Amino acid sequence: MLLLGCASTVTATRIRPPPRPLVARDPSSVLVLAGEPPAEPHVKVALLQLDPNGSRGAGGAAQMIRRLREKAAELGCDAVSLESTAPPLASCVVFTPPDSSRDVEAEIANTPRK
Repeated sequence: MLLLGCASTVTATRIRPPPRPLVARDPSSVLVLAGEPPAEPHVKVALLQLDPNGSRGAGGAAQMIRRLREKAAELGCDAVSLESTAPPLASCVVFTPPDSSRDVEAEIANTPRK
């Protein structure tokens, strides 16, 4: 029963269509980015929010990153970019294939900004 109380729920909210079909992957293959965006062309396709009530258990930041990577892997993200720690918020990053850069740039240009 104690293990259930330590589990954190990650909610994904899609914000943009991916530049290519996404397939679930191994969580260890998901890069974790903090601070600067990746040098590779990319698109942020979803926001990932960790339930702050479930993330206060043992493990702290390591547990938070593990859960965000697991959710990103489930979605098929190439990387997770940490945006905020309070509340725990990250972006699902998908690297864009070289031949799709024009389509992605048009998609981004036509996306309404808040």
